[in-house]
Amino acid sequence: MNNSKNLTLKSTVSISDSQASSELLGETVILELQSGVYYGLNETGSLIWQLLTEGKTLEEIQSVFLEQYEVEPEPCARFIIQLVEELAAKGLVEIENEAVV
Repeated sequence: MNNSKNLTLKSTVSISDSQASSELLGETVILELQSGVYYGLNETGSLIWQLLTEGKTLEEIQSVFLEQYEVEPEPCARFIIQLVEELAAKGLVEIENEAVV
């Protein structure tokens, strides 16, 4: 289920049920409920988290970043994928399936 090696912008990602999150001074604090470990996301990570909680796809998240920031598509995609892989490894998001192209 959390096979992040195949994660692409077309992957379906959802927020895990075993977490609780809150925004605090422009950053996001996430509690992984099973382990009791807290994680923090900076402003950029918080935007990705917020968009994931709204059900946005990784492609839609990339579009938001390309519209709001001066960033190239490839590095942007790599950043989003890397963060989502880290969140998945910590049990904060689930990679549900791979979209069929």
